Amino acid sequence: MSSPSSRTPLLSSTPTTMISYRLAIPTFVFLFTLGFYTIVVHMYASHAPDRFLEAHKASKVPLTLTNNRIPVVDALFTPLVSFFVAAFGDRSSDAYAITANFVWAFGAAIQLPLIEAQRVPRPAPLSPHRPQSSESSGVRLGTRLLKHPMVWGILYQRFSGGWVLPLWLLAFLHAHPDLQGEPSRVDAESVFVGWWAGHTVPALMMLVPGLLPLDRVPVWIAFPVWMVLAQKAYVLLRGTCWPQPPGSERQGDGYTFVQLTYASALLCSFASHVHLVLIPALTATPSPAPLQDKIPAFLTNMKDFFVPSTGLGIPSVALTTASSGVRHFVQWDTIVVFLALFTGVVWDVRARGSQAGWKTVVWMSMLSVMVGPGVVTAWLMMYREREIYTRRMSTAKRTIQSV
Repeated sequence: MSSPSSRTPLLSSTPTTMISYRLAIPTFVFLFTLGFYTIVVHMYASHAPDRFLEAHKASKVPLTLTNNRIPVVDALFTPLVSFFVAAFGDRSSDAYAITANFVWAFGAAIQLPLIEAQRVPRPAPLSPHRPQSSESSGVRLGTRLLKHPMVWGILYQRFSGGWVLPLWLLAFLHAHPDLQGEPSRVDAESVFVGWWAGHTVPALMMLVPGLLPLDRVPVWIAFPVWMVLAQKAYVLLRGTCWPQPPGSERQGDGYTFVQLTYASALLCSFASHVHLVLIPALTATPSPAPLQDKIPAFLTNMKDFFVPSTGLGIPSVALTTASSGVRHFVQWDTIVVFLALFTGVVWDVRARGSQAGWKTVVWMSMLSVMVGPGVVTAWLMMYREREIYTRRMSTAKRTIQSV
């Protein structure tokens, strides 16, 4: 049996130990800094929160969540409500389509923390005869941090995924040596149910075409909490109504439901991308227009949809509106979240023996514009899950043959 120090994720020729802390830490600290600057610094420097609050006051949505009964909660989460009122209150604004598409694309990204929390093994008791290296301590810290998807969810929902998700991915890469198995069948089912009941159904209720303007806080806003509560409720209900005998589950029993969860996000994200991005871009010019006129118009629309108009520059205070503030925030959130996610997951897949590398990240980023970042994310995670499953089954088969 290998010692804990032999499982450290240093760059080497061993396929499962190719993650280098020296590269991972600066990479994701850079992405964290980029997200913090382009989202938090830009937002407050341009006075966008003031514009969001103005839109909130002009709507029918209450200004406080608890009617001042819990001041701390109101102070912490009212800005979040104001942002989403500005984003979804006016369906004719250009910010609405960008934010709605992000909701569905981000729906793929949020599945990874839910599933990895179920994959994390229970900590093994430490032995005084087996000293732990600082790197194996990093592995243990990473696995502990991954066990709390609700906490991470509240953080990225309140403060944006653009600078919270890179921190989660850093923990994810540190925990890599412990992330080798599949969730159990029940845990995988609970993630599937939690994602649908806690995120997707509330999002559908909020984004159904033809709804009246918002007059209350959308239930979807608290989706990180609803997802985990739905998971726990499902596990409790299933254990009560359909209990499984101890030891009845086989290795890899959760694989099918994990893949089904990712496939659900892929389909939802693709439908959103077609409806909110591709069709408007393709119909931007009149049908009789020649092809040479349609292509530039299509590319211009795609650029305007994904690329912030001021780039890395802080938007002008005088020109910032509620709609433009939402648009700028979500565009940068999209860029940083999915660039970080592609980098982290490709890094993990490469550590499992794949030939994927930095060029893969570039190609995925380009492909995201055409098919949607949520589609690419879901496909990448399905590929990773298949690699984990195949490796586990191959190892189990060799073990049986050697007995």
